[in-house]
Amino acid sequence: MLYYDLVDSGCNIDPKMQFNLGFKKIFKNKNDIQIADVDSLKSDFNQYFIYGSNTSRLISGLRNGSAGLMINDYNLDKKLIQFTLGNKSPIIISINKLMHDTGFSRQRDLLFIRRLIKYIKARKIEFSIVTFADTDQYMCSYIQLLEISKLFFDNPNEAIKHITNLKKLIENER
Repeated sequence: MLYYDLVDSGCNIDPKMQFNLGFKKIFKNKNDIQIADVDSLKSDFNQYFIYGSNTSRLISGLRNGSAGLMINDYNLDKKLIQFTLGNKSPIIISINKLMHDTGFSRQRDLLFIRRLIKYIKARKIEFSIVTFADTDQYMCSYIQLLEISKLFFDNPNEAIKHITNLKKLIENER
């Protein structure tokens, strides 16, 4: 199996680190893929994967040619997911917030992610699970990412599928 991950621009990635963590490739924001926050002042999100808390701006960005959607807050916004389905946009689910959470917040987010994934799967939307680590400290090995992903699926093979398909989602949108 070839495993892939996505990290934020604050991480220092080198080929030896990728190999040691067990990934074929770790994509980096701003180098290998463009990810933009719609809550920023930027108005043109063409060819970017987008994320943010403003649903209307997310939908507008998807409507205007964004490559896809990255979810990092786990709130199930059915209108946004339905628009993604109609737009045939892939979704990247970041577990970065989950990695920073503790106690009840982590338990709540595990439940929210599971519910979100169930909803996305029912609509047959392409998605991938990534760490989107903001520092080297929060990077995971492929085994850790796989074990976290298994918490969201009934079948372990589905977890494998959704941490090995990132390259396909990214390359289809270029």
